[in-house]
Amino acid sequence: MKRFAICAALALTALLSFAAGSLLAERGKAGSFSVVISDASLPAARSGLINLNTASEAELQDIPGIGPVLAGRIIAYRELHGPFASLEGLLAVQGIGEGRLRNAEPYITLEGD
Repeated sequence: MKRFAICAALALTALLSFAAGSLLAERGKAGSFSVVISDASLPAARSGLINLNTASEAELQDIPGIGPVLAGRIIAYRELHGPFASLEGLLAVQGIGEGRLRNAEPYITLEGD
């Protein structure tokens, strides 16, 4: 059972590492693990806002929930219709709904460069 708990903790550590960036697991004196997340390797969107009207396809992919397909659609929409006037303008892009917009909102802006 103890071996299972250690394996489960290591699996969770690996999963969190994949999902959140740089992750360290340190074994404590009593055999427990503590998890420390470092923001040094997190995407640019976590350390600064991504401008919807100037971001490249690669930069748009730093927004949680935006992959290569949606990034391409955002740029295509922007080129066809001009700059976004509001964050809600993203709802006009195929594949972006209320939930995805709500999750992406903390990472995006229309201001700046």
